[in-house]
Amino acid sequence: MSIITRKLTLVGAYEGQTINLKVGTKEYPFTDGSIEITGPDVDVENLSKYLNRCFQAYPDPSKELDDARAALKEDADAGQAEPDEPAQGDEHPGGADDDEGGAGQEPDQPEDADEVSGGDDPQAGGEGAGDAPGDGQEGPVAAALRQLDPANDEHWTADGKPKMAAVEAVLGRSDVTRADVDAALPGFNREKARGNG
Repeated sequence: MSIITRKLTLVGAYEGQTINLKVGTKEYPFTDGSIEITGPDVDVENLSKYLNRCFQAYPDPSKELDDARAALKEDADAGQAEPDEPAQGDEHPGGADDDEGGAGQEPDQPEDADEVSGGDDPQAGGEGAGDAPGDGQEGPVAAALRQLDPANDEHWTADGKPKMAAVEAVLGRSDVTRADVDAALPGFNREKARGNG
């Protein structure tokens, strides 16, 4: 095990901000959207993965950081040009008008909204695991966001954004990024969840 130092830079909602991000009981101070983390290579790698999934923090410099910035710019440009198009990665492969909720899904699938604070089991489900039954207009990420409980602190970050662990638990998979969540329901937060609930 070796000691390494890695610089992480935020993109998306926290890009360029000076902010403390909480992971468990520890806080990580980002200055102007960046932080340097030093520690055992395994710990730095695990923390990097968590900060990437939950807050869109990428190693700097890296191709992943450049790709994330480019993707966010494309999403912003596409959102301004054609606001009626579904967000990338949030379409139903089986067609929006299918009463059963889309291709490849079982209509009798149990809802696991009560298991949101359970943990991060990437094997818990597959594609479409978060689809709400009968909801043919939204993709699985948007449907999962609507299942979050605005009264449950385990579902929300300190600034009111959906916690990635909560979204992943509803979906039953861990391949969702903060960009996917932001694109699925732009501007969705705890206050909007209270208003919709």
